Parts: sequence; structure tokens; C-alpha cells
Amino acid sequence: MTDRYGQRVAGVTLQAALDTQQAFDHGLDLRLVGGVDEEVRFDRLMNTQSCGKMKTLMTLLKKWKRKNRKALLFSQSTRTLDILQSVLDGEGMQCLRLDGRTKQADRLKMCDQFNDNPNWLVFLISTRAGGMGLNLTGASVVVIFDPSWNPAHDLQAM
Repeated sequence: MTDRYGQRVAGVTLQAALDTQQAFDHGLDLRLVGGVDEEVRFDRLMNTQSCGKMKTLMTLLKKWKRKNRKALLFSQSTRTLDILQSVLDGEGMQCLRLDGRTKQADRLKMCDQFNDNPNWLVFLISTRAGGMGLNLTGASVVVIFDPSWNPAHDLQAM
């Protein structure tokens, strides 16, 4: 497939797209026609060895753990928070999590736990969780794992 300048571009052929849509419409297993198996994809993303960004994050978190530094880890996606939480649990790093499902009454308690207890190393926070006045003075590092295209969202979360 080429663009209007004659340069080769990656793309899906119309026939492949139609085959996938037809398989989906008839209830066939998409893996048989090259579709994506969500469970396999999720497991592959959790493997820190196949993701440079995750490898770098884990290296930094281990370094900060040795120096008794705590981190706030922001993500705009709760699915990404799921992956990060699973990886941290697998590495034996205790973390707290605040997202849109966290009750307002529990948020201040979680902040106090994080600030006062040295065992909590990471606080996972959704940038879309909303709320104001969270006082997380126990952290010395802030990481925005997947920044929003709109920087105002990330600035508001911080």
C-alpha cells in the first residue's frame, strides 16, 4: 500500500478488515482470523521484560525503594493502573490506589496511610479521579506514566 507520494505505508487490506468483521458478526473466534485475544495481550503487557517503559520504571522504583523514597504514580487509564498494580504486587512493592471508584471518605484515610506508613512505597493515582485537597507530603517523587494529550489534566491531578 502506498500513499499519494508513492511511499510505502503500513495498513490493513480491505479484504482482511472485511474478513475480521464477518468473523465477528458470525460469532467466530477472532484469534482464528488474526484478531486480538484480550487476555493474552494483557498478560504480555504485564511482563516487564517486554516493555522498555515498564523496565525503566521498575529500575527507578527499586532504586527509590533502597533510598526510602516514596513515589506518586499517575496514569490516566485505570487499565494501566491495573497493570501497574499487578507488576508492583509481583515485585513485592506495597502500593495504594486511588481512582474514580475510591469513595470520597476513604481518600483522606489513604493519604494519611501513605504519608505515615513507611511500608507504602507507591501511590497509584488516576489523573481523572477528581477531587481536591489531597495532601501527599510523604512522597518525594512524582511519575506521570502515561501523560494526557491535554497537559491541563496532568497539571490538575498534580
